[in-house]
Amino acid sequence: MNEVISSSTTPSLLDDSEDLSPSEEIGDILTHIKSESDQTDFNVKSRNTLSSPSSPIGKRQQRLLKNRLSAALSRQRKKEYITDLEFKAQILTTEKMELQFSVTKLAHQNLEALNNLDILQKRIKDVQTDNELLKKQIEEKKSKSNSNDKDTNSKEKDSKTNEKLAPPSNTEKK
Repeated sequence: MNEVISSSTTPSLLDDSEDLSPSEEIGDILTHIKSESDQTDFNVKSRNTLSSPSSPIGKRQQRLLKNRLSAALSRQRKKEYITDLEFKAQILTTEKMELQFSVTKLAHQNLEALNNLDILQKRIKDVQTDNELLKKQIEEKKSKSNSNDKDTNSKEKDSKTNEKLAPPSNTEKK
């Protein structure tokens, strides 16, 4: 009789071929336990043998049920953990893409700034060159102006000196 009980109830507990979610699996196990206790076709003696902690079959079934529940809970926790990791990975991937975009954008802006800097440095060099040329031209004009002033002043002095030395002309006497 013990063989009949173990062969009729044990295969459904050990059947791992079903692909159920852990919560469904826990529900099925609890349903199985409840249906086992509700069955009326067993006599009291077989029920006591089935659920008796002292019987080897009852201990084995209890251990199997506990292991099955523990495994189902473990799979559920693992599934939640993996889902959480996948969610975090997705967030990090999105953040990585945003940062890569920012890096690319900043690199482009940096390149533009360097190009603008080169252009401005060339303009400054050109302005400095033009400024030097203008300074030279101003100096040349000043020196010409000074030499013209000296020539004019010396000519005026010479003409004044010549007027003093020259006899008065007839037109002035009249």
